[in-house]
Amino acid sequence: MIHNLPNERWSADEKRHFAFLHSLGRCALTRRTDGIELAHIRMFTGMALKPNWRHVLPLHHTVHAAQERAGADWWGDVGFELDTPQDPRHWAVLLASFTVNRDREGAEDVLMRMFRRSNKSMLREIMMGAR
Repeated sequence: MIHNLPNERWSADEKRHFAFLHSLGRCALTRRTDGIELAHIRMFTGMALKPNWRHVLPLHHTVHAAQERAGADWWGDVGFELDTPQDPRHWAVLLASFTVNRDREGAEDVLMRMFRRSNKSMLREIMMGAR
């Protein structure tokens, strides 16, 4: 089981990581390049508390809004069941590991693997406004 990591809000590491994710310019689930937002993967934090910066993924704003509305079960619906080897927090921490040396190729590989695994039919419904 993955637990929320210690809070390091506003740290230099967080700022560097967020800038790196924005520089990738791609949604982890749809591969869209427009409207990218950084989505915190929330588990037991409530809306006012943000998880550790390593528990963040780049998502298209429509996908991010759907994720925020639906809650934690949403991740399983799109192919990333919590508390399994496919937990989105695992993927987010893996993506964060490439920030240190700005390994774009490694980060792009993670994003492509996430896209391949994602539930395309559900994401299509989200993008078309059906969910």
